[in-house]
Amino acid sequence: MEKSSYYSKNQLLSYNCLFNFVTGARGIGKTYQFKTWAISDFIRTGSTCWWIMRYQTEIDTIIKDGRFFADVLDKYPDHVFKIDGSVGYIGEGTDPKNTVWVPFITFKALSESAIKAISDPHCNKMVFDEFIPIPGVRYLKKEVERFLELYFTISRGRDLRSFFLANNVTSVCPYYTYFNVKPTQAEFTVDRDICIQNARTKAFTESMRETRFGRLIKGTHYADYAVENESLADTDAFITPMPQRHNLIFTIKTEYGLFNGYMCSPVMLYIKKSAGETAEYVYVFDSTLHDDKTLLDFRGRYVVDVIRRYYSTGLIGFQNVRDKSEFFQSVAKYLKI
Repeated sequence: MEKSSYYSKNQLLSYNCLFNFVTGARGIGKTYQFKTWAISDFIRTGSTCWWIMRYQTEIDTIIKDGRFFADVLDKYPDHVFKIDGSVGYIGEGTDPKNTVWVPFITFKALSESAIKAISDPHCNKMVFDEFIPIPGVRYLKKEVERFLELYFTISRGRDLRSFFLANNVTSVCPYYTYFNVKPTQAEFTVDRDICIQNARTKAFTESMRETRFGRLIKGTHYADYAVENESLADTDAFITPMPQRHNLIFTIKTEYGLFNGYMCSPVMLYIKKSAGETAEYVYVFDSTLHDDKTLLDFRGRYVVDVIRRYYSTGLIGFQNVRDKSEFFQSVAKYLKI
């Protein structure tokens, strides 16, 4: 595949935003582009990089046996690389035994309970790879604020640009909700100091269609995701207008805000983001969100049972994909779905 088919960060950098979110098709070269930038920028300026992933198992996988650098060795024939613990090193020359090793990249799992109170004044970029997980992999509790705590620890108030990379799994995630930004159909969406890029190249899509794998999966939902760069999880399942006959029966408080549950006729449980109206009782599943205005609903009690019953029979509805995705991200582990 031609180099021009792959992703380039250059236009994104021209916006000079502090937080940058990049989503796009699998294999388009997002990770490779920022990995080589981390290396080249250090060689040229001495600036270091922090590479973030959600779980330690993810970090362990990418750094095992130095595999993080495996696909860039040909690009840097006059340098050698190694990883020791959670730090990546670079050295000049071709002989690892006769080089001066210099640290330039730190690998960090956001899930680690302790965030060391250290700053890195030479760091000019943070990269959070796979910031939107595939379905079935859960976000951390209060994840966005965990990231912000790590960010502030490293930056200490400096303008440290951060780059969040992910495949086009869904257009809904805690980061967009926290900062109240929404991706659009445009390639770039800029809001305050945040840039969201919908990374795609026509050449990459056309090339992928002609591969043996592309021809094999043609016409499938996975081809829409992996080749055509359509969202994997954002489907129209359960998206329907709310019936005119409905009665508010509960409100649930989540990290995404308040959701109302309506019992409808014809029979359906309809979940809708609250626009101010709440039921007499406001339930919460997560004890960290519990306060003097909510009822803590433990697993197996009223609200959980109602939602599970109507979801399992397909009699549940939502106004839009965003409401559906945020709701299920909040309650899935309590419903055991």
